[in-house]
Amino acid sequence: MKISEDSEVQKIKNHLDIENIEYISENIKELLQLNIAKEDSKKEKEEDNIKCRVSLYIRLSVEDGDVIDGNVSKSIKNQLLILLDECEKREWKVSAIFCEEGISGTNDNRPEWKKLLKYCEQGKTEIVLCKSQSRFSRSMEMIEKYLHNEFINWNVRFVGLVDSTDTSLLGNKKTRQINGLVNEWQVEDQSINIRAIIKNKQSNGLFTGAFAPYGYKKDPKDKYHLIIDEESARIVRKIFVMFLNGKGATQICNYLNKNNIPIPSIYKHEKNANYNNYKVNLDTNSIYVWRTNTIYQILKNEVYLGTLVQHKNETISYKNKKQRRISKEERIIVPYCHNPIIDKETWNIVNSRFGKKKRVKEKASGEISIFSDKIKCSCCKHKFYRNAKKTKNKDYKYWLCGNRYEATQELCNNKKSIKEEELYEIILREINQQIHKYYDKVLVEKKYYELNSNIFFEREEDLEKEKSSINKNILKKEKTLAVIYEDKVNEIIDAEEFLIIKSKTKIDIKNMKIRLKQIENDLQNLRHKNTISKNITESFNIKELDKKTIDEFISEVYIDCYDEDLNSRKISIKWNIK
Repeated sequence: MKISEDSEVQKIKNHLDIENIEYISENIKELLQLNIAKEDSKKEKEEDNIKCRVSLYIRLSVEDGDVIDGNVSKSIKNQLLILLDECEKREWKVSAIFCEEGISGTNDNRPEWKKLLKYCEQGKTEIVLCKSQSRFSRSMEMIEKYLHNEFINWNVRFVGLVDSTDTSLLGNKKTRQINGLVNEWQVEDQSINIRAIIKNKQSNGLFTGAFAPYGYKKDPKDKYHLIIDEESARIVRKIFVMFLNGKGATQICNYLNKNNIPIPSIYKHEKNANYNNYKVNLDTNSIYVWRTNTIYQILKNEVYLGTLVQHKNETISYKNKKQRRISKEERIIVPYCHNPIIDKETWNIVNSRFGKKKRVKEKASGEISIFSDKIKCSCCKHKFYRNAKKTKNKDYKYWLCGNRYEATQELCNNKKSIKEEELYEIILREINQQIHKYYDKVLVEKKYYELNSNIFFEREEDLEKEKSSINKNILKKEKTLAVIYEDKVNEIIDAEEFLIIKSKTKIDIKNMKIRLKQIENDLQNLRHKNTISKNITESFNIKELDKKTIDEFISEVYIDCYDEDLNSRKISIKWNIK
């Protein structure tokens, strides 16, 4: 006869001598709707004469398949009833009940488990009763430490019902040790399997993180897929645009803080009820402040291109939960997994400014110099650095070779500085000369088309072929789905095999459709966009330089030594535009 929820609780209460129980876990109290004090010193004195005090330890864990039909309370009741029935048969008096939910048996930092050990050490119990040895611990080290050492010192007997564990039986020790090894091996195997499953999902372009990166949210229809969160994506775009236009990370932070834009972690906390690991310290204002590190992390994150970069960290082992950093070569990188927030051209320009550095040097104002990383010495190939000096009338800005005062035998002779405004005028003039020289738009377009029409045609033809091939493959995959369904119905393959093939096939179709969209965009760009620089085709004359213009036109500027006789110096430019 099936016992109802209420009658189950009543049966448990009938087993318990509530008044003489010293300790009950809060979750058990809530489950049984008990309103009693946590500890009572008077009752403790009354129990001094009891010779067989038993402490029950209950642990539920997904790894052990304890949760029944997703019902935690039902699982606790079932385990509790089994233990209480055993106590009644043996006429043992229950003095304490400890219960843990959702914690692995390999974890030696379980709160209720530690309370149980303290309870045993203080001599408040003679027996610890569990459903099995694995409920107590899945660590061989902990089994040896407590069951075979500490419990003996504390005169505590351990009993596990399902696996017949009993420390009072001398011949039972080897069985306990074997069970301990088997339990630990099982956890290790599960850990290896889980890692393999996660890596497989990552390799197939599925997002496996607990929370979506800033700018995205998890697709309600597919937790392994990211969709754009427009509210935060707008901030990501703003950060890229500001940096692209010469604003440094410090200045971007100031703007975001001034406009009360919440930092990514606070935003997640506000938008996601499950984001409980992040604890906001209301007394520390700095926790709400944007920092340059956050800006650089956003600017370098390929997720905004639609690319997933996963397996960046991993735990050392199933026993050691410390994280180790994975090298870039070992990371799992899959492009075209979701819609991009930032276009490829913008991302490339922004990231080209970093080079091998993690940061970009900023001016005191927080902006990035328009000549940053562009000016170099013709003599020693070292960078020129920007300096500033205040005078009565104005600030005097100039550039100098970084090697001019190196304490080595081979000093660079390029010691004379060049004024920034002079350098600015020279580069502005040179860029405009290039535009004037090549500006004849009709002629340039004609020449360009004559030179590149074959390249355009071949590229367009390749894209069309790839498009046709992908469409055929999609049809094949869709037919595969129908075939495997029939195989499942006819019991040629089992349900698990069906789900694996179905999942993989759907991922393949999804990735192919993403690639189709990219091909359509590429075809549209080929047919309707001229690849000649906008600065050349739309502007006959540039009147003012900015960081974006410099990055587009110029790769490097080389400055020669100053010639005292000629009262001048040679400046040569390596162009990006051919």
